[in-house]
Amino acid sequence: MAEPEPQPAPAAESLNARLDFVRARHAGPLGELSDEARARLERALTAVQSSADALAAFPLTNADEPATIFFARPRES
Repeated sequence: MAEPEPQPAPAAESLNARLDFVRARHAGPLGELSDEARARLERALTAVQSSADALAAFPLTNADEPATIFFARPRES
């Protein structure tokens, strides 16, 4: 019996989906991305994904207030 193929991690799936989206949206008549452009794009998307993961890991409820509260004050003359 053949072993099932290992499933990619959710972060890898997300990265691949984002790469596919960028390729479909922006490659157009220019064709495929160069290896250098793809590597730069992967680094940028990985950084975005790690930031998103950090934000998603922080538990919040609807009652949570922001860390700082903005107060608009008139300019002093």
